[in-house]
This record gives sequence, C-alpha cells and structure tokens, in this order.
Amino acid sequence: MKAGTADYLARAEECLDAARRIIDIQLPAVAAKEAYLAAYHAAQAFVFDASGKVAKTHSGMRTLFARAAMDDPALTPSWHPISPMPTNSRRSRTTPLALKAW
Repeated sequence: MKAGTADYLARAEECLDAARRIIDIQLPAVAAKEAYLAAYHAAQAFVFDASGKVAKTHSGMRTLFARAAMDDPALTPSWHPISPMPTNSRRSRTTPLALKAW
C-alpha cells in the first residue's frame, strides 16, 4: 500500500466515525454527508493505489475510479450503476445498459 493510499483511507475512516457519531444524535442528513465523504475518500485511496493519480474534480474522480475499477478483476459489473465506466476503444468492455441513461 502506498503512503498516499493510507492517508486517504485514514480520512475515510475519520469521516465514517463522524457519520456514526452524528447519526447517534439524530441528524441523518449530516450523517449521510459524512458517510458520502467517507466513500469518496475510500474511492480516492483505491484510485491512488491503482494508478498513482489524484483527481482534481469530483467528475475526474468518477472517471479515474471507473477506469481503475475496470482494471481490477475483483470488482464485478454489478456495482457499476454508481459510477459510469468510460469507453475506451482499446478495451473490449462497453458501458452497461443501465448506464446509457447517464
């Protein structure tokens, strides 16, 4: 694991811990925002570990995540509706039908 990856995972854990504490005080909307940030930081960790790249925008993170996920055989297409896969003529994969609306 790269040093940057550990940093992103630490941020994800902090956000997830915050979400758990916030939900305990009955603020579900705020807890959801923290949980989303935890998932985002975990995605950053995955991308950084897979490619060494850092996205500058949210849209850029979605693209980098989708590309890194396509290269990871442990991930199956069943999760793809949350992150559209970019098409690339060098790859034999295509965008799943569920994503054509994106």
